[in-house]
Amino acid sequence: EHSVKGKAEPLRMFRALRVVAGVAGSERASGLQGPFVGRDAELRLLKDLFHATVDRSVARLVGVSGPAGVGKTRLGLELSNYVDGLAHEVWWHSGRCLSFGDGVAYWALAEMVRQRFAIAEEASSDESAARLAAGLEQWVADADERRRVGEALGALIGTAEPGLEREELFAGWRLFFERLSEHDPVVMILEDMQWADDGLLDFIEQLLDWSADHPIFVCAFARPELSQRRMSWPTEVPGG
Repeated sequence: EHSVKGKAEPLRMFRALRVVAGVAGSERASGLQGPFVGRDAELRLLKDLFHATVDRSVARLVGVSGPAGVGKTRLGLELSNYVDGLAHEVWWHSGRCLSFGDGVAYWALAEMVRQRFAIAEEASSDESAARLAAGLEQWVADADERRRVGEALGALIGTAEPGLEREELFAGWRLFFERLSEHDPVVMILEDMQWADDGLLDFIEQLLDWSADHPIFVCAFARPELSQRRMSWPTEVPGG
């Protein structure tokens, strides 16, 4: 209990010990969660690489590889909790690659965009388009850039006709994350990258190459099969 100015009686107060979930309880584990053990060195390395990305204002790719069940998802959650507790703002995005189905080549990227604009997967096309336009007004100042980014992101999340060429889509997506990173550092967490389509891998490589002087931290979690399928992944890029 502590005496507080303006209060006649002492108040019972609590000390925060650690972060257990995001804002409004998002990503909170269901049931009891055991302590994080055996991966302190890996978590410390991720923290150091993240801060180096921010301090140097460079784009960086970190690949985390290991078999199923080794703790990759928990490592990402611990990094999320750490970043969530920082004093400065960080734009956090996460997306998971799917192992099945057609038309899901960029599913993980679409998840990130929907998170940023608070667009639910079941939202109508009109609602999604309205949220997309409102967010772009906030983060992309130039009207011509805003139009190009809006068309590319709209095609990604299904609010616009998919009529753009791949290079136009990549340019629009890349420009969005660049402009976002000019406000605050950007984190992109990609899970289950062993199932990633080659197109998504190509985009990540282009983002890191063309946006090398922006604070964009990409962390890709994958099983060892990814490096067997694509020998160059993770690729070496400027600032990586």
